[in-house]
Amino acid sequence: MSWFSSSPLGRSRSGASGPPTSRREAAQRLDAIRARMGELVRASGASAHKGLALRIQYAGDVQALWFMRSEVMAVLARSHGEQVARERLVALGEMFDGLLPEGLRSRPSPLDDGAALPDTDSTLG
Repeated sequence: MSWFSSSPLGRSRSGASGPPTSRREAAQRLDAIRARMGELVRASGASAHKGLALRIQYAGDVQALWFMRSEVMAVLARSHGEQVARERLVALGEMFDGLLPEGLRSRPSPLDDGAALPDTDSTLG
């Protein structure tokens, strides 16, 4: 049994969160995600992130790219600020629709719609 899949979808074909896609379409979408992530990292201008750009380029499946989002977020936040980084990651996340198992999709956050968090000072009494 191999831990690594040679399929561009990895193990995500079963249980995909969206409508099933053909292998060809999935491979094209994987390439588009890979290209966009690489663009975001290169646009940060820091040569220190070449290693991340290489790992994105050679990622074996969509799940590997999904887990690299946090590193892309960190690079973007350092160069453009956290708000811009979050906006770009939301757009990037939409590219993964239908390619990931349900459990890997982002869950809604109260921070996404600008909702305020509960005031903890008033509960301390």
